[in-house]
Amino acid sequence: MKKKDKSSLLTFSAATAICLMGDSFLYIALPLYYKEVGLSALWQVGLLLALNRLIRIPLNPYISKLYHRLPVKTGMLVAIGLAALVTLGYSFAGTFLVWCLLRMIWGVSWSFLRIGGLLALVDLSEFSNHGQWVGLYNGIVRLGSFFGMAGGGVLVWLIGFHLTSLIFGGVMVLAFFVMIFTKVSARTQEAGVKPILMSPTKLQGDLGFYVIAGFTIALLSQGIFTASFSYLMAYHYGGELMLFDTLVEIAAIAGTIQAIRWLWEPFVAVAAGRSMDRSAGSAPSILPTVFVTALTGVMLLVSAPIIIWVLCALVYMLGFSWLTTIMDVRAASVKKSVAHSFIGVYTMWSDVGAAIGPIIVFLAFSIDGGIYGIFILKALILLWLGFKWHSHEKRDRALIAS
Repeated sequence: MKKKDKSSLLTFSAATAICLMGDSFLYIALPLYYKEVGLSALWQVGLLLALNRLIRIPLNPYISKLYHRLPVKTGMLVAIGLAALVTLGYSFAGTFLVWCLLRMIWGVSWSFLRIGGLLALVDLSEFSNHGQWVGLYNGIVRLGSFFGMAGGGVLVWLIGFHLTSLIFGGVMVLAFFVMIFTKVSARTQEAGVKPILMSPTKLQGDLGFYVIAGFTIALLSQGIFTASFSYLMAYHYGGELMLFDTLVEIAAIAGTIQAIRWLWEPFVAVAAGRSMDRSAGSAPSILPTVFVTALTGVMLLVSAPIIIWVLCALVYMLGFSWLTTIMDVRAASVKKSVAHSFIGVYTMWSDVGAAIGPIIVFLAFSIDGGIYGIFILKALILLWLGFKWHSHEKRDRALIAS
């Protein structure tokens, strides 16, 4: 890989991570300080945290097509500028409607960030270490979520919500100007290759399956598991636990456990990407990964000693970190002629999966035994996905870059 290509990828991933900090700290701060920022009920918090994802669902295919004429650097500047505007706006928002507007704008920003990053990774598909770079990109991006949650939580506690928003927004403004003066590689169309623009309904065969796989992984991990983890932990161990002679709320413990995964992402994602490189782009680890992940997911239904239960949860999250990376490697390996159509539809359906997951969770939990049914169903779906994925990996992929 050329030095300028490496620099471009690191620039895109670092910029995305910085923008994510302003979003991630809301998941810690808003439920605690919602009255301070002009909200009146917790249901408003839930809607605001979901609204940015909902707005992305119809926008993703259009932004993907827009990138056909737009340099990735320009798209990233738009994204960073919007993210900075939104994060600074959090300090001044005083009504629910203003908050809704800001969260919708953030949804637009994230679509530009996510699609721009994946399209930049498509350009690296010719290199033998492509998977490693997809993993590194994912790892750096997820560090933004960690610092947003951990650092944001500490800053809000020390200096308050409004100043924390201003600090994060200021960092994004700085990143915007750094991006302006940073030289990045421009995306170029392959010689003699005409882009193929396909509607979501025409993505069939292997590409269609990989869209389904992306939707399923997002549904099970970002949607169902993330929404249900604290509830499931409280179901087994109650609302509080005694740790080091201190009574700690289960919500704080659950949040800390989930935040741990952002720390291992740079290592796990790179390892997953390298495993794809060693196998010439295939995914030999898919079957053992889905088996272990499905098994530990079912074990979370058992009220085991807390240490064993937490270890199962960590292995479960680790499995999804691995699956998400190898899925992104596959998505970023499409030929440039179909990249815009595929990336747009892939990101759209991933957002759909993550958005409907919490709805499915709380509908299921309202039924007697629903908590067991949803986790057993998750395990069966995951095993089905693994076997289907393994089958597709063995077939000739006409629209996947070799």
